[in-house]
Amino acid sequence: MPLSYRVVLLQLAAGLAVAGGMLFWSPAEALGAIYATAVCVLPNGYFAWRAHNERSPSRLLGAGVAKFVCTAGLMVAVFWLLRPAPLGFLGVLVLMQLAHVAGSLVAGGR
Repeated sequence: MPLSYRVVLLQLAAGLAVAGGMLFWSPAEALGAIYATAVCVLPNGYFAWRAHNERSPSRLLGAGVAKFVCTAGLMVAVFWLLRPAPLGFLGVLVLMQLAHVAGSLVAGGR
């Protein structure tokens, strides 16, 4: 399995694990964590799929821009429409970014 897919799976597992843990503390925070997991995993999954199947640098750059725009749009939509609990949402967003670092450390610079 390509590294990009493994990073997305790591993000999904970590986000759901944190949401499960937060469920015992506050259901609202757990729901915020699930929202943040979706905001990160959906665009990253799309980008991982495109990056694995794409060879053109310009199309890969376009996929990266689309991922960024999609992430920002989902974040705005979640904050505007769903009003998530801040600790669960923002905490998991930070965790999702750390998953990229963990993935590169596991890959050993490949």
